[in-house]
Amino acid sequence: MGDNSRDTFTLTNVMHQVLTEESVSDPQHYVGVRLQQGVPLLDADWNELDDIRRTEAQALLNFFIGSGVPANNNGFEITGSGASNSFTIGAGIMSVDGLMVINPQVTTYIDQPESSNLPILNQPPGERTDLIYLDVWDEEVGANGSNYDDARLVNPQIGVETSRRLARHWAVRVEEGEQAILPENIEAGHHYTALALMERSPSTSAIQDAMIIDQRKVGITLADNLKVPLYVRRGAETITQQRFATMLTTLRTTLFNRLKDNSIPYQTAAPDEQRKEALIFMSQQALMHLCQIGENQALAGSLNNDDALDFLIQLYDSQGDWLAIIDELGNDASVAQTFIDEYGDYLDGAGTIDGLKPALDNSDLLRGVVAQEALNTWLASAGDNLPEGSVDATYISVVEYEPLTAGSSYDFTYEISANFTSLEVDEEFQVQVSLNNAFGTVSVDQSTLAFTPPEGEASITVTVTPSGGLATADLSVIAFATRNPVALRSSQTPITLELNALPPVATFYFYVGPLSAVNREFEIPQNHLTRSQGRNVLFRLRNDSATESRTYTIQGQIIPNTGNTTGWAPITLTPTDDSPVTVAAGGETDILVNVVADDVTNIPAVGTTGQIISTAELIEIDGFAVSEPQTPVTVTVPFVVDEATS
Repeated sequence: MGDNSRDTFTLTNVMHQVLTEESVSDPQHYVGVRLQQGVPLLDADWNELDDIRRTEAQALLNFFIGSGVPANNNGFEITGSGASNSFTIGAGIMSVDGLMVINPQVTTYIDQPESSNLPILNQPPGERTDLIYLDVWDEEVGANGSNYDDARLVNPQIGVETSRRLARHWAVRVEEGEQAILPENIEAGHHYTALALMERSPSTSAIQDAMIIDQRKVGITLADNLKVPLYVRRGAETITQQRFATMLTTLRTTLFNRLKDNSIPYQTAAPDEQRKEALIFMSQQALMHLCQIGENQALAGSLNNDDALDFLIQLYDSQGDWLAIIDELGNDASVAQTFIDEYGDYLDGAGTIDGLKPALDNSDLLRGVVAQEALNTWLASAGDNLPEGSVDATYISVVEYEPLTAGSSYDFTYEISANFTSLEVDEEFQVQVSLNNAFGTVSVDQSTLAFTPPEGEASITVTVTPSGGLATADLSVIAFATRNPVALRSSQTPITLELNALPPVATFYFYVGPLSAVNREFEIPQNHLTRSQGRNVLFRLRNDSATESRTYTIQGQIIPNTGNTTGWAPITLTPTDDSPVTVAAGGETDILVNVVADDVTNIPAVGTTGQIISTAELIEIDGFAVSEPQTPVTVTVPFVVDEATS
């Protein structure tokens, strides 16, 4: 041992007692050392600080991860060498009771660093199973006078050794004829873990690979075994575990309702009609059961993005198998052919239907979920009995309006408003909220709403509690019709939250028109550009004040992604561009942005994309000019020129 005054860590700290099982009188959980001015700095203080840090790291690794080998590593893998009474020890790293052990190069039992202190292995007189294990210990090293002297520890500038070191040592040992370490071979301060069992034969002294049974725990890398919650976002479109589960619930309940209503088209033929019908039902029930498994896994947080993509592939295969059963056993006189073909179009893509398989082939989870939702909508439809129209999720206010601080909760009020047609007495709408969980938690007081056509309105409260783990994040609130979640879906963009900053002020100007289901673009039929009124894009002004009228100026422009405005006329507005628009207290006014071509012989080509941008600025309150310039609200709507329509 070095020349130390005393060991206060082993004298006082509970971590020493927990890890070594050596008794400590009145143990304390000291986690740091604080130096004081005007008193001597002793070696014991420095050493205790080092012991605390080192032991706490060891305890964390030991109790929460354990012993084993990380992913993509062959640390201490035992293999047969073919040599007499020796085996190969793989290079790499390993954790043993929280201690990291490194073997820098491939070696053998007889050539390992501690081989001089190890017994020679014996060829057994009969069949025998031996335990191969790793022995790890730390030992003090000095320039001289220790078991492992290192002259480099002498500081050549002053000619003395100022501090000693703790070095980690290891040895691969063998308990012949035993499958556990004998008590008499266990030493205090040493740590052990099994590496392999070795089944030896009396017929040969050579140790072959077939004799070795690996006992290590492998692949213990924590990151590889954590399930990061399912989350994909592209623009305003977000896939969460809740939305993924809802997609599966919708498919399962739709299949059940079709089964209950006898609306799966099939017809079996002799012989064995009942057996064929039973097989069709069993295949459908297997598909429904798969959906339920996925729902449970998604809601339990057991699916990450890769898992969800793999599950969608399995769901695609299961739906295809069900259709194949119907085609083989229940398509007599082709009664099911139309159903099979249309279902197949939604699975594989055809015409304007994007399809599930193309998304899966591109490993695109978001488009895969959207494609399956489109399939669900088609499957749930009975003629034209799907709700159609528009739904908005508009941010109204937040309480308290103060900088967002970790640990505090904030209630964001959103207004869900829908204008729609439906043959149902009530139509169910769902609300999905999403926020990066590294920023904090989010919940909504109403996730399901019932609206009676032709319109409905409700206020919901979204509660956000920042945790302090992430500085900024987008809060997304989306409303959609349960029976038509792709087409009847809100298009509002998320709001950005920033820790220790004021939350966004609720917008008074926003887009309320439709967007395409997949790319979330406003579709402009090419022939609409030649009409006198062009293609109307609907925005809305809202005055949230209950007592004051407010006046705004509105402007608009169009920016094609091609970088020029050839073929586009300047945007016109209704009311007129730059004309003040006054909105009564608590009222709303619709603003139409009109997009037209400036030359009917040179209209923008199909597939042209870009942004329609409209800006509103508050200029007067109750007829009086605002005292300070106000920040305009700019709304950007992506567009695409589409095929002509009637």
